[in-house]
Amino acid sequence: MYDPTQRRPAYAKKPPFGDLPGLYVGKTWQSRLGASWDGTHPSSMAGIATRGDSGAVSVALSGGYEDDVDEGYRFIYTGAGGNDHRRGQTKDQQWTSQNLALRRNVETEMPIRVIRGYKGNNYWSPREGYIYAGLYEAVACWKEKGDESDDEC
Repeated sequence: MYDPTQRRPAYAKKPPFGDLPGLYVGKTWQSRLGASWDGTHPSSMAGIATRGDSGAVSVALSGGYEDDVDEGYRFIYTGAGGNDHRRGQTKDQQWTSQNLALRRNVETEMPIRVIRGYKGNNYWSPREGYIYAGLYEAVACWKEKGDESDDEC
């Protein structure tokens, strides 16, 4: 839970890859701000939190894209970009910024912290707030035309 009276961990502004002190599978927050505050998922808005060219430290599964699939122990994460929150996915993502960072995790086999949000709307998502799902390995990435996209790859 986010508590602004508690001191923010020193690593929270530039969290390391992998496990964090005091983080455990099943930890919950009422909002993404809590996960950002303690460094689990540093971005309070973006679905992919990165360390620049080094890779992604975490992703948030929160029902942002129609093409996302979550099976609990594995998932397909659509990526970042091309999504208008009022109109849905309007164009395909590009190999820039967060998507490149996630692709770097595939290349280096660096694990990624995963949180799930209440908008995931499936068996694995919490009914409210966000929950830490654990460390996952990114094993593949590819470009594919999305179901709702207007653009060609």
